[in-house]
Amino acid sequence: MLTIRLQRMGKTKRPSYRFIVSENHRDTQAGSLEILGYYNPVEKDKTLQLNKDRVEYWLSVGAQASATVHNILVKEGIVKGKKEKSVYLSKKRQGKLAAKKAAAAPAEPAAPAAAPEAGMADMHPDQQFLEYVVKAIVNNPDSVRTTRTVDERGVLITLDVSPTDIGYVIGRQGQTVRAIRTLLRVVGAKNNASVNLKINEPEGGRRAPRPMSEAPVASADVDTSAIDNIEI
Repeated sequence: MLTIRLQRMGKTKRPSYRFIVSENHRDTQAGSLEILGYYNPVEKDKTLQLNKDRVEYWLSVGAQASATVHNILVKEGIVKGKKEKSVYLSKKRQGKLAAKKAAAAPAEPAAPAAAPEAGMADMHPDQQFLEYVVKAIVNNPDSVRTTRTVDERGVLITLDVSPTDIGYVIGRQGQTVRAIRTLLRVVGAKNNASVNLKINEPEGGRRAPRPMSEAPVASADVDTSAIDNIEI
């Protein structure tokens, strides 16, 4: 296929070009069928000389203009249509440009802190802490309720959860609830308060039964021969 394209001439960093007609598969420096004009983008006035009649002839016989030449012809009014994309960047080059653009862009302001849940804004820090921890480990966080009371012995927070979540709050052998109580005491110490936790176990709450330390021994299996002959 014949193509009207640019052949680079000139010196290093001062290029000039020829408009040539050549086979699409051949190198632009390997010769051409015809030279149609000249283009020097380095000069101040960007010299452009183009044989309009010969360009129109080659286009009429099926020659195709390259994207760059097409855009020049559109600008000069030789052909009608929209300009085409003439610069194609490799994925590697696109990645470098994107990274450079991101580095030059001003840093985005930090996102505002999430607003506290409705009702938690009025809670004391120890009560907020307890609800936050418990809601994170249960399956029904909407069922978590706390009540905070203060008397001469200190602070008492009463916790209510869904019956199906009581096991998550207690934990294996009470490890989870002990950890929560320890953390509550730390939070209370920061506010010069003694904080205790009470959990209302709802009916139907599922807790693992405590393992029996020893199995009961049947009376028939006990050896009583040593005391059978003792007279009382």
